Amino acid sequence: MAFEKSPSPALGVEYTYQMIVQIQKLTFRFFMTKSNSQFYTLILAMFFFMVLVTPPALIRACGDIDDWIAVYNRGEKYKGLFHMLDCADSYKAPADDVALLPVIQDALKSNSQIAAVAKQVFTYFNHIWGARHEPAYTRVFKAVTGRDDWTSLTDYQDWMVVTAVAGANMREGPSLDSPVITGVKYGMQVKAVARHGEWIKARPVGPGSVDPRFERRTGYIHQSLLMTY
Repeated sequence: MAFEKSPSPALGVEYTYQMIVQIQKLTFRFFMTKSNSQFYTLILAMFFFMVLVTPPALIRACGDIDDWIAVYNRGEKYKGLFHMLDCADSYKAPADDVALLPVIQDALKSNSQIAAVAKQVFTYFNHIWGARHEPAYTRVFKAVTGRDDWTSLTDYQDWMVVTAVAGANMREGPSLDSPVITGVKYGMQVKAVARHGEWIKARPVGPGSVDPRFERRTGYIHQSLLMTY
């Protein structure tokens, strides 16, 4: 099964930054020597050039959850937590859920501003449901939601996670011969809506589903590429 690997987010940030710097330099020089009409023509040409040559994954690049956990752990707590909310595209369950649990547990003991953002992170990333069996989860769940028993939460009852590192193809029908609708990345969550033999009819859910590629999409994924969330 083929699924194209996204470029490194760190490279994407650097690439986009360097492109912006070069455009600033070139436009300034051009503005000093050319007419307004020529200036605006150059701006439009450069804009379309960036759209064509810059992969979407690089434009959206924010780094990984692990990158911002490292920022948090070196003392920049608010910054680390705040930027985690921008990382929907790189979020991988359940590994990131387990990694986020001690961070949120620590942040809840900090000042009210940091604690408030930590609660947002907890809720935004599916109540970090993949960490629910960790010893500290019950305390964190109660601190954020005010509820004693996390087993009463049924939001993720039919959710599954893509386990194939290369990602999974979502197809129009329950067959390898069926056309591919889109690719679903490793660690992304989908909600099972039906079963057809070894195939799961599902739709993308969770933070990563805000991507336009997944909007209102439903398709079939082979069960060997999924596990219960």
